[in-house]
Amino acid sequence: MIPRFGRADVLAVLLFLLVSVHYAVASITLAASAPLWMDEVLAVRTARLTDPAAIWHALVHGAEFSPPLYDMLLGRLHALGVDTPIGWRLPSIVAGYAAAIALGSIAWRRYGRVPAALAAGIVLSSGLFAYAVQARPYALLIAVFALALAIRERPAGAQPSPRRCALLALLLVVMVALHFYALLLVAVLVAIELAERRPPSRGVLAASAVAAASIAAWLPILVAAHHYSGADTGAPGYYARPTLDALLSSYALTLGWPALLLLGLLIIVALRRARALPVPVPALGLLTVPLVVFAFALLVSHSFTDRYVVSAALGAGLLAAWLVARLDENRGAIGLVALALLVPGNDAGRWGGEIAKRDRL
Repeated sequence: MIPRFGRADVLAVLLFLLVSVHYAVASITLAASAPLWMDEVLAVRTARLTDPAAIWHALVHGAEFSPPLYDMLLGRLHALGVDTPIGWRLPSIVAGYAAAIALGSIAWRRYGRVPAALAAGIVLSSGLFAYAVQARPYALLIAVFALALAIRERPAGAQPSPRRCALLALLLVVMVALHFYALLLVAVLVAIELAERRPPSRGVLAASAVAAASIAAWLPILVAAHHYSGADTGAPGYYARPTLDALLSSYALTLGWPALLLLGLLIIVALRRARALPVPVPALGLLTVPLVVFAFALLVSHSFTDRYVVSAALGAGLLAAWLVARLDENRGAIGLVALALLVPGNDAGRWGGEIAKRDRL
C-alpha cells in the first residue's frame, strides 16, 4: 500500500529538493574550483600508490595519521583514471548527501515527513558541508555513522534481527577503518543505546564491541601516528590545543547558521502548548560529541579540531525534528517555514570555504 502524502508532505519534499539542488551546485562548484589543501594532498599522494601494501607501508611511516580504508578507496578511484580535484572530492559530496538522507529516515520514523525533511535539510546546511568538499574521510565517516544509527532504529519493545546486528557491526568496523576517532562515535552510540527508554539490545552492544576490537588491526598505524604527532601536540603554538574557546567554536562551526533556526524553534515550543514527546536521546547524544571528543583530547590525545566533532550536525537535525513534532497547532506550517528558510539562507559555499580556510591554518 502506497502511503498517502498530504499537501504539507508534498511541499516538504519540494523544499527539500530545492535545498538539495543548492547543496549539489554549491558543493560541485567549490570542489571543482578550490585547490587541494595540505591534508588532501597527503591523502591523494598516498592513494596514488594504489597497491594496498604500499599504502600500508606509507601509513606506518607517517604519511597520514589514519587507518588505510579511505586511502585505499581513493586508490581504487586513481586506478580507474580519476585524477582531478572534483573526482577526488566526489565521494565526500555523495557521502554528505547520504548522511542527510539517513538522518532524515530516522526522523521520518520517529516524527513524520515534514520534520524528517527539515532534519535532512539542516544536515545539508550545517558545517558538514565543509567536509563534503574535501578529499578526506570525514564526510564518509559521518555518512556511515548516520546509516549505522538508522540501522539501530527500531520500534519500542522490538529487538533487532541478527542480520541487522551483523550489518551494524560491519558499518561500525568500517567507521573505525576510516578514522581512529570513530571509536568515540561507537562509544556515543553505545551510550545512546543504554539511555533509550527500552531494554538495550545485546546485538547492538555486541556489534559495538566488535567495532572497538577491530582497532587492533590498525595498531601499527596508530602507534606510528602517536609517535609522529607527539612532538606537534607538545609544541607551545600547536593549533589544535584543546581549549574552551576551541570547544565553543566547534559547536558554532559544526551546527552553522541553522543553530539560529534551532533557537527559534525552542522559543516557539516554549511559548506554545507543546505535546509531550519522549526526550530525543539520539539527538542529545549526538550533540554531546564535541564534549566527548574534548574530554578525550584533554586526557589522552591533546588534539582537538572541528573535523573530529562534525557528527554533532546530525544531532541538530534530529532536535529540530523533535521540536516541530511537539507542536500541536500549525505544526506543518511551522516546519515548512523552517525548511523554507534553509533554501535561500543556506550560504553553504561561503560557510564551507571559511571552515576549509580555518583547517588550512
